[in-house]
Amino acid sequence: MTAAPGVPAYRQAPGEPPSLVGSRCRGCGWISFPARPVCGGCGAEPTDEVPVGRSGRIRSSAVVHHAPIGFEPPYIVALVELEEGPIVFCPITGCPPEEGAAAPGTAVVLTVAPARPGGTPVFQFRPAHA
Repeated sequence: MTAAPGVPAYRQAPGEPPSLVGSRCRGCGWISFPARPVCGGCGAEPTDEVPVGRSGRIRSSAVVHHAPIGFEPPYIVALVELEEGPIVFCPITGCPPEEGAAAPGTAVVLTVAPARPGGTPVFQFRPAHA
């Protein structure tokens, strides 16, 4: 499992695509991301770690033109609904940073790379067609 402090974890075995580390409730089957020990749906314990987020669809996106120090604008951020159900906020790569490039409904796949030059690798999504 890999993660910077405060960043949700992902896994990537050699030769395998990356996946995010989520959890599934043993009681109701609710899937959460990031993984948590208590179910976000019914409050039951325990939960089991499961891989999630290899693919999803963009629900909403925006082009960032005024970025925090250390980040080069413009770039795209989005709400991505994972195939398993959870929704994540993350950068979108692999398409031009312009309005409409990451439209709602666009199929995306997980990738792991630094979000800024010299930064720690983090999870991101890119259009499935890229």
